[in-house]
Amino acid sequence: MPPIKPAMGYVNVIQPDFHLHLKGGAVANWRREDDGEQVRFLAITEDGNEIGLAVSGARASFG
Repeated sequence: MPPIKPAMGYVNVIQPDFHLHLKGGAVANWRREDDGEQVRFLAITEDGNEIGLAVSGARASFG
């Protein structure tokens, strides 16, 4: 994971081919889905709703 850069109320992940600007506090929790090989984390709001942001990869990538 690249360094996270907080600025002006946002959490920013910036790479040459990828930019994510996520408003601070937008994600209250993550729901984990694990099929034994792949893991997927879904961003959840304080109200329990998904916001459409998911992070996924090989299970070994997440330790």
